[in-house]
Amino acid sequence: MMGYLETPIQVAIELTSGCNQNCVHCFAESYPKSPNDLLSELSFEEIRDLLYELSSMKVFRVVLTGGEPLLRKDFFEILKQCVALRLSPSITTNGTLITKHVAARFGEIDINVGLQISLYGATSEAHNKFVVTDGAFEKSIRGIKNLLTSGITPSVSVTVTKLNYREIPKLTVLVDSLGVRELHVLNLVPSGRGRQIWSSVLNAQEWLWIFNTLCHMSLKMRIIFDLKPYLPVVPSGYLERITADMVQRDFEFVGCPCGRTWCTVLSDGKVTACSYLRDPKFYAGDIRTAPLERIWKESLVLHQWRGDTLYQLDELCRSCRFLDLCRGGCPAAAYSFYGIMRSPDPRCPLAQIMS
Repeated sequence: MMGYLETPIQVAIELTSGCNQNCVHCFAESYPKSPNDLLSELSFEEIRDLLYELSSMKVFRVVLTGGEPLLRKDFFEILKQCVALRLSPSITTNGTLITKHVAARFGEIDINVGLQISLYGATSEAHNKFVVTDGAFEKSIRGIKNLLTSGITPSVSVTVTKLNYREIPKLTVLVDSLGVRELHVLNLVPSGRGRQIWSSVLNAQEWLWIFNTLCHMSLKMRIIFDLKPYLPVVPSGYLERITADMVQRDFEFVGCPCGRTWCTVLSDGKVTACSYLRDPKFYAGDIRTAPLERIWKESLVLHQWRGDTLYQLDELCRSCRFLDLCRGGCPAAAYSFYGIMRSPDPRCPLAQIMS
């Protein structure tokens, strides 16, 4: 029985749906918006009240995301509230708005704040093509340097596709030269604008190339590579080296954690188990009409993600020798591709071979 926790470990709060970039893969379909487009977004008071509730629920971690969260003029007031309530905040950002002044404000925070900055290539041409924004690469690199100067070491994330996966060696060298010590390698999810570039999802051979490349580079660099192993995107040769001991040590929760150990509050207050599933039929509730704690415990939508759902999976997954590791992979990817949540993860190299 997979079940769920009485209170989530992590809650992501999308502070805004607006962004100063227009990334080709964005699952939230964020883009530059006018103030009138943002009138439905949560106010500072609503977010403050939510943070107090999360604190009373004993939520461990809050992720401040977007869109681009730094577009909010009250961002640092929100962040300070998280710190005051000991909610262990982390931020996902494109880094372009982190000037020396903004970096200094981060440096004034009393506790370590996790900052993750997105880079999609090692050059301006490669990165800007991905984010569809001129000058973005230089601004993101400047943001990283400003943070390091202020005593903050961010991590870097990259979503890999056929469009940019060959950039990984050069990107790793760049990240290492900047002084960043953690690189998150993420797989494309066919949600939002990601559907439009689904043909660029990596196959098993391309993932094997990434794994072999990073394994080799890790021998001579100080970077920690985070390959998100709970997603069934790695080739079978790698999966076969994952032992039960590694699973117990490295995984907080085997399988998809959405609705079981975390959830997302969208910028308009709607609650969803997974940020990638934004269709209204996946809304579990609205914090403007009900407390998050009640939504977490009572929502029928969230209960669909819980319990022993293995018997509901496609036969291809139920008969797979790696079922206990991936539990069917990412339901959002399956739904976005097949229209059925319990279908095999379409990015899984084993499913691609066997289907």
